[in-house]
Amino acid sequence: MKRKHRKYIVAGLLLSLLAMAVLSNLHFLEKAKQSCIHNDMEPEVQTDFLTINWTVSCK
Repeated sequence: MKRKHRKYIVAGLLLSLLAMAVLSNLHFLEKAKQSCIHNDMEPEVQTDFLTINWTVSCK
């Protein structure tokens, strides 16, 4: 396999892993918000870039 092709494969894999991490994080953020709603509370959400760091407060 040529070196150039290997670089593209590695870059694609890294981008795929980043996308899966962001989507997984979004899923758990939604679960946390739904947990507040399920307990008859209002969720207050604070997120950072790409929702990597987030906080949910139930009030």
